[in-house]
Amino acid sequence: MIYEDFSLYQPEPTSTENHAYNIIAQNAALFNNLGITDFWMAPAYTPFSMSRYNEGYSMTDRYNLGTNANPTKYGSGEELANAIAALHSAGLKVQEDIVMNQMIGFSGQEAVTVTRTNNRGIQIYVNGKTYANQIYFAYTTGGGNGQETYGGKYLSELQSKYPDLFTTRAISTGVAPDPTTRITQWSAKYQNGTSLQNIGIGLAVKLPNGDYAYLNGGNNDKFKTILPEQMGSIGYYVQQELKNKTFLPRQSYGRSSRRQKLRKQRNLVKARLKSTPAAVISISRL
Repeated sequence: MIYEDFSLYQPEPTSTENHAYNIIAQNAALFNNLGITDFWMAPAYTPFSMSRYNEGYSMTDRYNLGTNANPTKYGSGEELANAIAALHSAGLKVQEDIVMNQMIGFSGQEAVTVTRTNNRGIQIYVNGKTYANQIYFAYTTGGGNGQETYGGKYLSELQSKYPDLFTTRAISTGVAPDPTTRITQWSAKYQNGTSLQNIGIGLAVKLPNGDYAYLNGGNNDKFKTILPEQMGSIGYYVQQELKNKTFLPRQSYGRSSRRQKLRKQRNLVKARLKSTPAAVISISRL
């Protein structure tokens, strides 16, 4: 029997004694006596400032679990650890909801290509209109101090304890995790979709030097016009580069041969992500 410790409308605690984690720890034996075998814990993350209920599902930093000075709705990371230890001591198993499918509140932008899709990654039309492979300055980079400090810090330990994690290939990419790659900051290459960010389609252009520019006024007022559709598409620039035998800067792809660059440029035109759970825009990093 699973007990869920979460309610969307759970009130904010008024004292440390009322922290949910502390109440859970104090009643661990009671849960066991009631016949509960598993305890499901709500997301422990410090919520993004725009979160409506501060419930932990809207987070930017996956390693910020709250402190004594700044606890979450449920308590601090230390209190969470104590609650889990108490439940284990009482004979219960614990599942922590880590919300693998979403993050919110990234402050950094990068040039990506986007396609309007439904939540299954299938391109759709809205009011008779759609777009595909359009250049877009999405808010996709960030993660907070915790991500920078702890992202991938324990990969070697995980590999030694659970080696199968690093030999099993992901269904979406066909690639197994690399135990030497630390994700200290999230970016579009780790994401498969985003919600609409109200940035605007047809407002990004690629410059001759390979950089990308956004048609936006100094007061964040967009210009009263948009680029011709073909100029807002990465395909337009790929075709121009192929025609003129020019290539994107090396830093766009890292170290690779001239032939590999050409192949990657061609693939950008037809790039599609296989799935976009809980997303309305398919996204690909340039």
